[in-house]
Amino acid sequence: PRHELSVAPEASISSAFPPGSDPPPEWAPVHELLRARPDLLASIASAEDLEYSLMDYSDVADLSDLVLEFFPENSSPGVAECREMLSHRGVVAWKATVQG
Repeated sequence: PRHELSVAPEASISSAFPPGSDPPPEWAPVHELLRARPDLLASIASAEDLEYSLMDYSDVADLSDLVLEFFPENSSPGVAECREMLSHRGVVAWKATVQG
């Protein structure tokens, strides 16, 4: 089955947006990749189909872009704050990627 990238307007997008808000535009690079390669989504049937690894500094820009999509800009951490968060000894951040 083909997975859709869009979210129904009546669905809850984020607790940071008031109920009934329009979904924010999807502009993070991962969304462009998924639009161009829908087969990647089709290959994921469950969480077991993803590869899990620790985030590092190379993931900071992607993390910041995704956070900005789901939270208003004035409440979102920027790239510097995401980098600082990942540098704390007590923080363990995981990412899930499509295998292959």
